[in-house]
Amino acid sequence: MTANPITWRHTWPERGPDFVAVVAGGRFGRIHKTHPGRLQGYEWVWSLTYPAVTGLPKQGRAKTKQDAADAVRAGLNDALRWHAERGEPLLLNRADAGPDPRRDWMRPPVRIVVGQDVPWPEGWDAGG
Repeated sequence: MTANPITWRHTWPERGPDFVAVVAGGRFGRIHKTHPGRLQGYEWVWSLTYPAVTGLPKQGRAKTKQDAADAVRAGLNDALRWHAERGEPLLLNRADAGPDPRRDWMRPPVRIVVGQDVPWPEGWDAGG
């Protein structure tokens, strides 16, 4: 991307290596370190948390924190492309808490339009 639209925040500050990816005010993905055990070095888990059914991969494992973050970044590029090709905004659940947490589910989603709310990824034509 021409600029990195992902802001990483601790999911739960008191719980160690667990991060949420926020894009334009909406939750897009998450990475966290798990117990290595029998995972053959794949200690990090990544997932894309946006609600759209796109058929794109939305979860996986990675050996390093950077690899997991890169997988989420690649997932963002794929999701933006999928939505841009269809002329639809990417809808994300809001990352911030509303005034009444019991009613957060009623808040409208964050609508992201490529080229307007986030920059066009490198190599893309602004026309699609």
